[in-house]
Amino acid sequence: MNLQRDKRIWFVQVAYGNTQIYQNAGATDWNVNSNNEYYDELLTTWVKAKRYLDRRGIIYRFGGMIWLQGEKDADDGAVTTAAYKQNTIDFINQ
Repeated sequence: MNLQRDKRIWFVQVAYGNTQIYQNAGATDWNVNSNNEYYDELLTTWVKAKRYLDRRGIIYRFGGMIWLQGEKDADDGAVTTAAYKQNTIDFINQ
C-alpha cells in the first residue's frame, strides 16, 4: 500500500459485544427498524465525526466499513440463516 505523507486515515468506532442484528424488543440491537438503538447511535456518531472534520476544513472521503457481527444471532436460535442474511442486507443498504 502506497500512502502519501499528507494523507491521514480516520476511524469512527461504534462497538458493542454480545449484540444481534435481528430486531428484539427485549434487548438493544443493530436492526435498522429499531428506534434509538445501536444503528441510530452509529449514524449519530458518523454525523458527529463528519462535523468534526468539516469544522476543521479537513477534506475526507468515505472509504469503507469494517463489520464484525453474527455470533449472537446464531447462538440465540431465534433467527434463521435467511433472516440473518436479509437483516444484514437491510443494514448495508440503509
